[in-house]
Amino acid sequence: MNWTPPSERADGSRLYPYEIGGYEILYRKNSNPDWNSIVIYDDQSWVLDKYEIKDLSTGTYEIKMATFDIDGRFSTYSDPVKVDKY
Repeated sequence: MNWTPPSERADGSRLYPYEIGGYEILYRKNSNPDWNSIVIYDDQSWVLDKYEIKDLSTGTYEIKMATFDIDGRFSTYSDPVKVDKY
């Protein structure tokens, strides 16, 4: 999946690239009510703009993500996107 790193916080204030601590990706197979979580963070999180979720079985998945800052404050999650894995 690809994304554009945010430049604004949920309250509308500026989010500088160096303030991005990382991302949380939530995903689930369409028939599963439980979300799986992947947390991505490192000293260069602000330059990340893609991630590949590996080892998914065939099916339709919902994926959503949030950004968190270096103080651990999370954004709201994006709207889920449906993706087919063949």
